[in-house]
Amino acid sequence: MVNLIEVKRYYVNDYMALSVITVDGLAFFGLEPGKDKMICDGMYKLGLRKEGGKHNQYKKKFPQYHEGMIEVKDVPGKKYILWHIGNYITDTKGCLLVACGVIFPASFGRNENGMILRQSTDGYKKLYEAVIDMFSIGEVFARYTSL
Repeated sequence: MVNLIEVKRYYVNDYMALSVITVDGLAFFGLEPGKDKMICDGMYKLGLRKEGGKHNQYKKKFPQYHEGMIEVKDVPGKKYILWHIGNYITDTKGCLLVACGVIFPASFGRNENGMILRQSTDGYKKLYEAVIDMFSIGEVFARYTSL
């Protein structure tokens, strides 16, 4: 069985891209690098990365359920694109941050610090559980779309 996750980018500027991620009826906010650094729209297979610094960090932080980092596979010109916890664009390191909420401060859209995710750990835990369930029944893909 093939499982599909939607990553719909609703706001993109030079610094950041804000998206809504839908997984099995659940919705989350996503934040990733802006225009020149984000991955291109398209369908990508997801996998579990079971090595590296983030994996080791999350294995200690969430020993009860961490099986590996959610990784976007086979992205042209990029590697090790993970989905993880973070609140600010500076936390992305080229990856996709996941959260339950977003704050639009007064500086929104004017610089790289213009958007803040909130409840990232809670959002990540819920998303991670849903994605792991999907892996247990088949392949998992993410469709990235910029609206």
